[in-house]
Amino acid sequence: MEFRPRAMTVLLVEDSPATQRIQTAAVEAAGRFRALGATNGAEALDLLRKERVDAVVTDLQMPVMDGFQLIAEISTRYPGLPIFVLSANPEPVRRDPELAQGCLHIHSKPPDYELLARQIYAVRALPLSQVRGVPLPSLLQLLQWERRTATVTVHSGDLLGHLYIQDGSLIQAEMTDLEGLEAALRICDWPEPSVEFVDACRVAPAFRLSAEELQMELAVRRDERHA
Repeated sequence: MEFRPRAMTVLLVEDSPATQRIQTAAVEAAGRFRALGATNGAEALDLLRKERVDAVVTDLQMPVMDGFQLIAEISTRYPGLPIFVLSANPEPVRRDPELAQGCLHIHSKPPDYELLARQIYAVRALPLSQVRGVPLPSLLQLLQWERRTATVTVHSGDLLGHLYIQDGSLIQAEMTDLEGLEAALRICDWPEPSVEFVDACRVAPAFRLSAEELQMELAVRRDERHA
């Protein structure tokens, strides 16, 4: 008997029924996929409890539970599950290695579905150690594109920190014994972080840093450590 590999299951999270139908047809045509649909993050989590899912493709702006909250829940409950985010951001998505690490991957809308399919196959073939964790620079890039105001609570093992975002810019950070820019850089370097979102930021700005500037600072520090 010929062995046929199991079709990969992709969960599509999109609140527009028409867009979800287009996505389902495009994803199933692009590869050997079985597509499931949810209209918001809460429905997606309910399906994840019932179904074996290989990857999640999600929009950001949705009712009930949006894409950011869904990312936070998945990072805690299913830390090895790849998440592919579709952003309406008009500027082209950068292909920095930093944005391709961990389980979070960013695509502009509408995505190139053949490229999306190849990335899903590629990520699922990686060792779990290379997939786990939401890269915080990628998350901050998304918050910047969406001009989001939020408090992001970050856990990594016994470590706890907070990143404060105002209109998409990082304005303050704090951890147990440190605050300010140095705290932000340390938090963004923590391994396998899990995150929680609150749609509010109630601290005064101590600095104002874009996601790109943060990535440059992190890259310099990592180069210095390796040297």
